[in-house]
Order: sequence, then structure tokens, then C-alpha cells
Amino acid sequence: MKRSFILLGIFFLSLMAGACRDGSIFPIDPSTGHHPKDSIPTVTSPIPAEFIGRQWDLMTIEFIGSGTFILPVQQFTLTFNDGSHLSGLADCNKYNAGYATKSPDGISISDLVATKIACVADDGAPEYMEGLRTAISFRIANNTLRIYYDSGRKVLNYNLHAAVISDSGSTKKLTIGQIKGVQWVLSTFESIPGHLVGARTQDPVPDDQRFTLQFEGNGTNTLTGSANCNTYSATFGEGTNYSLGISAVSSTKALCGVQADLQQRYYDALQGAVSYLATIEDGQMMLRIYYDSGHAVLNFLQVTPLPGAASPLKSHFGEKWRLTGYGPTVGAITNPVTYDGRTLFITFVDDHTLVGNAYCSSFTGEYSLHDYIGISMVDLNWPATTICQENEAFMKDALTSMTFYEVDNNTLHIYYHGKSDMLYFVKE
Repeated sequence: MKRSFILLGIFFLSLMAGACRDGSIFPIDPSTGHHPKDSIPTVTSPIPAEFIGRQWDLMTIEFIGSGTFILPVQQFTLTFNDGSHLSGLADCNKYNAGYATKSPDGISISDLVATKIACVADDGAPEYMEGLRTAISFRIANNTLRIYYDSGRKVLNYNLHAAVISDSGSTKKLTIGQIKGVQWVLSTFESIPGHLVGARTQDPVPDDQRFTLQFEGNGTNTLTGSANCNTYSATFGEGTNYSLGISAVSSTKALCGVQADLQQRYYDALQGAVSYLATIEDGQMMLRIYYDSGHAVLNFLQVTPLPGAASPLKSHFGEKWRLTGYGPTVGAITNPVTYDGRTLFITFVDDHTLVGNAYCSSFTGEYSLHDYIGISMVDLNWPATTICQENEAFMKDALTSMTFYEVDNNTLHIYYHGKSDMLYFVKE
């Protein structure tokens, strides 16, 4: 059966739904099953006039207090048509209903009816529709909408629909038409066993192998890419609600000196594609292609930008970053990283100079930005001897072997040793 939802941890919830949270968890009174009145978020009722007729896109379904949420792969939308009627999409089906609001934040949805088309992957639709039927309260703030349901135990988290890509901090879904011409590099193969629960497994691409993908922007439904030393191409078809089909892959057949089974696994995954999820947050994009009936995912990182886009790091020049952890991208992280009460900092001064303070040393370096999020060290000036040289060695090794980065307003991740290890920073 097709799967249209993924159960993820609270760390990713903070990325996807952060724009619509105020940092609090609204407790449930066990004697009533409802939130205490003073903990329920309040808004002016009814729905503000500027949001009438505007589309809301579902981003997550949150289970309050459990540290988990559901990320929809398919499209779910809601529009308040006027002061008493709403409509939207639930995967490939359309729905409409009546609604009423009650000051300060109450909402009830009634007479909910929907078309009954058999969708490609509609497992999430029943949960979504149940959320609407049992809605009890709502909150609108910063272009986000939260509808509480199931006695306040769950939340439908929406972002206001954006007609074009913007540079706001909210995470937005993109169509293939919006990412044509962008090159992607495969970071992991992901397995999603079970239904809405179950352990997710990530298989990173080995450092000696590289797989890229690009939806061509030449007016044809063609995708191209590389698989190690081979190049490939295929045609694709995009359906409603982010469904995706990819034809048989045509590839060169050079012997690349690496294990060929991973290349075949990649081609099989592309040919088994059923849907995709492309998102943008703080100017950076990510792409997920679902295959094996939605039970597995190809996770891609952005390599090249949209036309005219600058390297994301450039908007953070001069900012000071504090190291909070380091280690393998999959596995245990060393945290905290201190020595004799001291920690490590780094600042990217401009597009070629960095400075930093280690436990016992100050250092400078010349670095290079390339391929949008690519980064490499040109020359690192680090004192030859210090009283804690051995403790600083990991940082020196990481900087000299860094390969690419991810950055947002508060966190910086620098990958080194290919893609196998990472430095974790937070902004001071």
C-alpha cells in the first residue's frame, strides 16, 4: 500500500514547523482531556479578513508532547472561502465544509464532504479529514495556521501558500517546474518500514561514489545526471499532488572502479519513483524522491542554485559560530566539545577569509566557495605547537578536509572527509 506520510523526530519538526511555533508545548489536563484555558493560544475571531480566500498548505501533523510529527508527501490544502465555508484538497480529492468560529480561538467544522477518487498514495487522507472533523481551536501567526484537534492532542500545521519562491524563513514546497536547472547530489538512501511508526534507516553514499540529478529546463520532460563515472538520462512525468514517474534509465556502461551494485540500486530507485517532495527554507533547497511504493527515499542536497542565487554563506559573513559537536553524520556525536572550560569558535570574514579561536590557539585561513554549497580550505595558518595541540587536532583536520556546508539563521553544519563527518555550530 502506498505511504504518504513519514514519522520523523522532533529535530526535523523544529526545521519544518518552526515558523509556526512559539517554543511552548501546550499541556493537556488529564482530568478533562483538554488544554487548560490559559495555555491555549488566542487569536481574534473570526478568521482575519486578509486570510479569506487565501490558500494554506499543510506542512506537518503534530502529536503534542510525543516529540513526533507526520510530514505529508502528497498535497493537502485549506482555504477559508468566506466567513462560514471552507474548501481544499486532500491528496487527489477535493473537499468542502462549513465552519464556525468562537472567540477567542474556537473553531468547529461541519458538513464535511469530499470526492472519492482512489489516489496513488492516500493513507494520510483519513487522518487529515479526521483532524478537520474534530477541530476545536486554531491559531494564526506569522503566516502560519495551527488547527488543534482530537481534544487538542494533535495539530494540523499550515503555511500560507506562496505563489513564487521567496526568501522568507518558512519552509515551502516546490514543484519540479520551480527547480528545473538545479543540480542535486544524492546524500542518503532512506528506508521507511512499517506504517506511521518504525525505525527509519539511512545509508549514506560512500565517499568514493557520487550520484547527481537534474531536471532539465529546456522545455522537455528530461532528467539527466551522473552515476560515478557514467552519465544517464530518462524522461519523467509529473502528476497531481506531487506524484512522479520516471522511465527506464539510459546510461553509459563504463567500469568506474567502484562497486557497481550501488549504481544499479540508484537506477532501480529512480525507475520506481512514485512521488517527490522539494522544499526551500532560508534560500536552501532539499529534494526527496519516494520509491518502493513510498517505503524508501532518495535524499538529495542542492549543488547548484536557482539562476542568480548567491552562496547561502555570504549572508552570514562576520557572524561568530560556536562549535557544539562533531562526529559522523550517522552515529554518535561528541558533545559538548570543551577543554579546560574553553570551546571553539569560527567566523567567515568574507568569501575567502576565515578566523577562529581554538582551545589554546587563534588561527586564520583562506578558503574557497564553489558549487553553491561546496567549500574547501586553500591554506590554514595554525600555530605549530600549543599546550593542547592534541585536543585541537580534530578541528584542524576537519577544516583542512571540509567539502560542503548547510547553514540557516541559527545553525551551521560543515561536512568533512567527504560526507562521512560533520562539525555542528550554533550562532553566538
